[in-house]
Amino acid sequence: MFQTLAGILEETEPGPSFSQLLHDHLSLLLKEFERYFPTTKDPRTAKEWIRDPFVNMPSESTMSVLEEDQLLEIANDGGLKSMFETTSTLPTFWIKIKAECPEIATKALTGHKGHP
Repeated sequence: MFQTLAGILEETEPGPSFSQLLHDHLSLLLKEFERYFPTTKDPRTAKEWIRDPFVNMPSESTMSVLEEDQLLEIANDGGLKSMFETTSTLPTFWIKIKAECPEIATKALTGHKGHP
């Protein structure tokens, strides 16, 4: 009437072991983490200077020498820092300084699309 576990296991086909199931599950989980948190370089890190040109300087430069010079001028200008702190949005700040630093402002405005 009541079968023992050993009897049930003898009657059934051997399935994957618990450790194999756990390994497979963790492998799939790792793939999902990789999809949401890629181990490759985060594309946003090269654009942190857009969020705050006074703190975040690009480490790997894809900028021209002129753009780097303009970014350094912005970073060392106390008046622009004050304007940055009182401006409501990033695009507004970059638009305001576009006349003074057109190359870096244009790069910031085009790089800001989809940037948090």
